[in-house]
Amino acid sequence: DAFNISCSTGGVARYTLDSDDTFTDNGVQKIRDAWGSNDGTNNGVMFERGVREQAGEFQPSNSDYIGAGDTNNITGTITISHWVKLDTLSGTMQSVVKGYDGSNTGYEVRWFSNDSVGDSTNDVDIGSFDGSQHKARIDGARFETGTWYHVVGVYTGSEWRAYLNGGDV
Repeated sequence: DAFNISCSTGGVARYTLDSDDTFTDNGVQKIRDAWGSNDGTNNGVMFERGVREQAGEFQPSNSDYIGAGDTNNITGTITISHWVKLDTLSGTMQSVVKGYDGSNTGYEVRWFSNDSVGDSTNDVDIGSFDGSQHKARIDGARFETGTWYHVVGVYTGSEWRAYLNGGDV
């Protein structure tokens, strides 16, 4: 029930998504970083029962996401890890995690209805953009509604690798 973002220089952020980890700063709803000072900006995320405690509810129609703050170009390694349970297998694009430094540089896990393999389900892209797009993709046919999945993206410094429930995909 948490998002973890870490890189070769250490942990960037850990958002547990417990409702008691939210606060308001100058009128902006934030989600506390359990590792340090990179508090996320809550952009429409609601809370519900998760695997262990609470979880964030991301509505694709609302473009809900957690802003993880500005990032520098990703030149080392990075890992993005989270648990997800889907209510639908199709629909509009939804950003789950994204960093952005104002010049289209960042990282994201994105569920989208582009349907690259023709099975009418949302595929998952895990990747980054630094002037060129780098990503790994998980075919949406691997997912069922109402089931919890552990989705991880690892950037090795030269390529992205995607993992689903501990397996390389």
